[in-house]
Amino acid sequence: GRNASFDLGVYHQFVGNFIFLEPVEEQLVSLRGVFPVFQYQQTHARFSGVDLSGSYQFNRRFTYEVKGSLVRARDVNSDRFLPWIPSDRLENRLRYHVANSSKWEDSYLELQHLFVARQNRYEAGSDYAEPPSSYQLIGASAGTSYRLEKGSLSFNIAVNNLANVLYKEYMNRLRYYAHDTGRNITIRTIFKF
Repeated sequence: GRNASFDLGVYHQFVGNFIFLEPVEEQLVSLRGVFPVFQYQQTHARFSGVDLSGSYQFNRRFTYEVKGSLVRARDVNSDRFLPWIPSDRLENRLRYHVANSSKWEDSYLELQHLFVARQNRYEAGSDYAEPPSSYQLIGASAGTSYRLEKGSLSFNIAVNNLANVLYKEYMNRLRYYAHDTGRNITIRTIFKF
C-alpha cells in the first residue's frame, strides 16, 4: 500500500555564552608552510531553523525520501552572522525494493541526490576565503541479505560522489587547501548470528 510520512521541525533558540571558532588576522608561518589561526570566542547567539524529512511509498517496490535543513544564526552582541554555520541542504533518495526469494531478502537498489547551497550568511572579510560555491552530488547503493540456517549474511555496496565532482564543504576547514572527498566506493559484508 501507499504510505506517506512527513516531519517538520521549526525552532528559534537563544544560546547564552555560545562558544565558536573565529579566524584571526595573523597566520602561523612554519617550515611546513603558512597556516590559518583560529581563536575561540564567546557570545550570546540566536539560532533559528527548519528541519524536514519525509517519505512516500509509491507501491511495494518504490520508496522516495527527502531530508532538508535550514539554519540561521546571529551574534546577538554585535548583530552579525556567526561563522561556521551549516549551509542550506536538501537530500533526495529513491529506493527500489527487490522481491524476496527463498534465501535472499531485503534486496534494494537506491539513487541519492544531495544539493548544498552556498553559505551567503557570513560577514565579508571575516574568513580567510569566501564560502565555496553550491554543489550537487549523486550517489548509488545496492544491498541484499542471504538467509542462513542460523543468522544472515548481508552485502552492501555504495558509491558516493558518483560523478567525481570537485567541491568544497563550507564546514570543512581543509577547504582552504583542497577539495572535499571525490568518488568513494564502500563495500561492506555483515554476518549476523
